Amino acid sequence: MKRDVKHFVDRCKVCQMSKGLSINASHYMPLPVPTCPWKEISLDFVLGLPQTQRRFDSILVVVDRFSNIAHFVACRKTIDALEIAQVYFKKIVRLYGVPKGVISNHEKFLSHSWRHL
Repeated sequence: MKRDVKHFVDRCKVCQMSKGLSINASHYMPLPVPTCPWKEISLDFVLGLPQTQRRFDSILVVVDRFSNIAHFVACRKTIDALEIAQVYFKKIVRLYGVPKGVISNHEKFLSHSWRHL
């Protein structure tokens, strides 16, 4: 019976179209677990917001990976890497110090300016 079901599913166009793709999870590397607050952080942006009176239209989100505490910093979508680093140092580093690791999906964009500072 198992063979008959497999044969039917293999030849059924609807079954093949709705069949999920198998993704090999071994390509994903888990992030190391932080051991103390504010040593490993994540950065991301919330874009496409309505403009405020001070012309902010985006939010820089900084999350401590240990405690999941988040800081939200109003900014403009035209902010460049150097400005991001300056805002980060002004708003976050003064409170918690310099982290050992920064995770962002904008890594190439940020890396030069972070090393510069």
